[in-house]
Amino acid sequence: MWSQEFAKGLESQWAEEFDGKAAPGESADQSNWANQFAGDEEFRELEEAFSNSRSMEDWVHEYRKNTAHLSNEPSDLEWDAMAKAWTEHGQEASSSAGRGATEVGSGYRADPEAYQNYDFHDADVNPYLRASAPSLTDEQIRQLDLSEAVLALEARVQRNPQDARAWYQLGVRQQENEQDGLAIASLRKAVELNPTELNNAWIDLAVSFTNENCRVDAYDALQSWIETHPEYRQFLNNNDGSSRHQSIENVFLEAARHSSASHRDADAEVQIALGVLFHIAEDYDKATDCFQTALNLRPQEYMLWNKLGATLANARQPQRAMDAYFTALELNPSYIRARYNLAISSINLGLHREAAEHLLGALALQTRATKGGEGELDGKGKEPAVSGGGGLLHNRISSNLWNTLKMTMQILDQPDLINACDHQDLDAFQGKFDF
Repeated sequence: MWSQEFAKGLESQWAEEFDGKAAPGESADQSNWANQFAGDEEFRELEEAFSNSRSMEDWVHEYRKNTAHLSNEPSDLEWDAMAKAWTEHGQEASSSAGRGATEVGSGYRADPEAYQNYDFHDADVNPYLRASAPSLTDEQIRQLDLSEAVLALEARVQRNPQDARAWYQLGVRQQENEQDGLAIASLRKAVELNPTELNNAWIDLAVSFTNENCRVDAYDALQSWIETHPEYRQFLNNNDGSSRHQSIENVFLEAARHSSASHRDADAEVQIALGVLFHIAEDYDKATDCFQTALNLRPQEYMLWNKLGATLANARQPQRAMDAYFTALELNPSYIRARYNLAISSINLGLHREAAEHLLGALALQTRATKGGEGELDGKGKEPAVSGGGGLLHNRISSNLWNTLKMTMQILDQPDLINACDHQDLDAFQGKFDF
């Protein structure tokens, strides 16, 4: 294990991905490879290449090349509307390589206006905002399914916008929900209110920024974790890196040395942060080693199993990645992000029907079926959140899920179900797939 070898001054080789997101050298369009598909004709052009299990990077390149002529089509305009706003940092590196410094290839920084405000569900679909709603404890919220927990936490922070811990919990649940934009907005609020006590929120922020391809912001978040850590911030003065990445890496490696020497064991948070950092650098073997070391200390942490799986997937080890995702789902069956990642690995292995079922399972979790009377909550918050007398209450659905499902239906030659994807009609899949 690298962390133990490292403590003895040894070297090893190490790995990464995050939820199908792009590597640092790729474009923002590539990082959102599943966000939009331009039409049936374009699907058919790409079907053979994808079915033959070409690498995802090659497929993305092929897709963008084959659809470049569609820049004025409605589907391309929709792509543009969903695309993140970036400010590219492509100037020469600052000699200090400190916060705010830029360098060639350092990636993108989020637009200053992006991720500023959290977009809440409407009050009329959130029963936890009703005057009659009970006040739930943290433990009761943890027992809720994912979409219910999001609603309960949204209600909590709307009632008390200064509740930094609730903002943090909401951000983490939105990460699980395949909603990194909402996670960033929530986690930013948490660290704004309490940057020191909620120190680990900085690492979660780094993960979501990495998923959104905002590499400079990810570096900022990792540096903030060190700056607000009472034990490790001393190492910032030993910074002699020639680049922003090298500078931060040196600090975290120094923290890892200190942790091994002081505690005779690895610090899981340092290992997770290093894993994220090596993910950004595409050093997949090292990232795998870091996440595995952290899992040795926290074997029940399902989000960490997902990080390991995503890393293995980017290292082009889809079977091992699937094993990690299945472990995450054993620990938390409602973990939507792990189901989505499991679908991507299944596609890479040519298991398209299985991929569709994983995607449908994730969509079933995001689209919460509701039924019954007045929609009141008992003291444990166990009743489903409903508005009025039943029907369907749709949680925010990740466009990645429907778009990837649509692509999979094209590969499986299911034209009726392609149309169902366009209308987000989950009922059309009942009886045809097991989910």
